[in-house]
Amino acid sequence: MCNAQNAVIFDELTILDLAIALQISQSLLRGYGMVTSECASSSFHRCPKALKFAIDFEKKERHVGGVFSGRKPATTTKPCPEQFISLDIRRLQRNHWLEPDQTYNLHQYEHLFGRKLGIFSINTRKDLLEIEFIPCNPNDDYFPPQNVQIAWTPCHFGGYRPWFLCPGDRCDRRVAILYGPQPMLCRHCWRIAYPSQSENQVQRLCRRLRSVEANCAKERGKISNENLKRPKGMHHRTFQSLEEKQQLLRREITKAQVAELIKIEQALPDWY
Repeated sequence: MCNAQNAVIFDELTILDLAIALQISQSLLRGYGMVTSECASSSFHRCPKALKFAIDFEKKERHVGGVFSGRKPATTTKPCPEQFISLDIRRLQRNHWLEPDQTYNLHQYEHLFGRKLGIFSINTRKDLLEIEFIPCNPNDDYFPPQNVQIAWTPCHFGGYRPWFLCPGDRCDRRVAILYGPQPMLCRHCWRIAYPSQSENQVQRLCRRLRSVEANCAKERGKISNENLKRPKGMHHRTFQSLEEKQQLLRREITKAQVAELIKIEQALPDWY
């Protein structure tokens, strides 16, 4: 049916736009396996420009993979630390694994699923570590050994703190964690970004809300949308402060979501 609102929409479009839109919609319907009407495109063939545009569109559609083909990820997207195998020098220091003339293996597992990825074979020298990563999958590439120097800085209350010296080209940063497995470099050389750096306002507020609710959750990671329940042993004043923070964050999340919906509505064309 054609009502008054649809009539206004068709008045704003030219004959060429209508012909192009009609042919593209017919092409999309055929992609879904639906039956299309032949008489509906009779006026389309009387527009040579529209015919050429639709033919180019169908060629491009077949080339990129069809109706559901998606866009490629942006080349500027930075990787996350979870995509790498990391080695923390603080863990080595706590276990006294930085002393010279030692040889040991460190097993590496996935962060989420716990699947074993490989083994770090480490030989310690004076202010030097010889690191070799041996993958569990025999089909993976061979990673040659790599030498990483260690620097020591004095602490304010005595003792010394160890650091990795990044072996990257013209880097030599003092870092606590190296990412690899080959080569083992700092996060600046790999251009690694933490997930929180790519969050929008709503995601940041939700993360803060999860942090507040985690203080009252019985088990970590199991947070419900219900009101908070005071755990045993928590002061009433502390629990009241958490409740106020939770209510404030929920209101801010709602306002941020409404603002995002308004932006989306304003970005849509008037005739949609």
